[in-house]
Amino acid sequence: MSVRNPGVVYVLDDGPGSTGVLAIDVADDSATRLTVDGLDGRDTEGLAVGACGRRTERTCLYIGDIGNNQGAWSSVDVWRLREPDLAGAPARRTVEGDVATYTYPDEAVNAETLLVDEGRPHLVTKPPRRSSDAGTAPPRLLGARRFADGRLRDLGAIDLPAPDGVGIAAAVVGNVVTGGEMAGGRVILRTYDHVLIYTPPQPGAPLRTLRRWTPREVDTPRMTQGEAVTMDGCGIWLVSEQVDSIWLVPWRSQTLEDDLQEEACPIGSAHS
Repeated sequence: MSVRNPGVVYVLDDGPGSTGVLAIDVADDSATRLTVDGLDGRDTEGLAVGACGRRTERTCLYIGDIGNNQGAWSSVDVWRLREPDLAGAPARRTVEGDVATYTYPDEAVNAETLLVDEGRPHLVTKPPRRSSDAGTAPPRLLGARRFADGRLRDLGAIDLPAPDGVGIAAAVVGNVVTGGEMAGGRVILRTYDHVLIYTPPQPGAPLRTLRRWTPREVDTPRMTQGEAVTMDGCGIWLVSEQVDSIWLVPWRSQTLEDDLQEEACPIGSAHS
């Protein structure tokens, strides 16, 4: 979700050759295609909105060229661009961005989730299924010290609930994280079967301590291949593979004792 442009959600094409993002105003279905000068993605998988750096209120959009299904690449790229003001923006717009290249702490691994904490990119890995009976290794949090070329740090494994057997994709590839974002001091992660909100042991805890945060599953619609998730004051936003709809699950439908307050939120035309 955009911070600078309330009611705007950024959507990314996760195929090869991606050159930018689509910024959609969910209130009136208008859209602006943002082309990032110089971006020609190999496997763009992650999006995040967060501070452009430490001790700044400026917000940036981060694009993670972090997919690596075959482990063929020894590094990944994260692009950063200042969130543009989209009021009255044309349907197409080219923007400037910076890129940081990161190597892995050990072997190459696939990732579909990009989280940003005070301008520092973090990846949640998507390990391959080890065998039909061995399951899938837990995802790990890999974090950068700053937005600059460098080596990612392995910040530990993240606990996930066991798959419940309903999702077809999870039955094939295992319990893996397919999307997420850090917002409001918490982290939301999505698997093929679950949506989880992680709460830190104390407010303001750095993202690098995510392995010690408490997860709680929230009730969301079942989707064939859930790929992306974010949250704001309206609720939880979802996107599924090969489905042309954005879903909003309002906070009022949750049983969480949540400090997020509903805003002037879209009603939509589908079930919530």
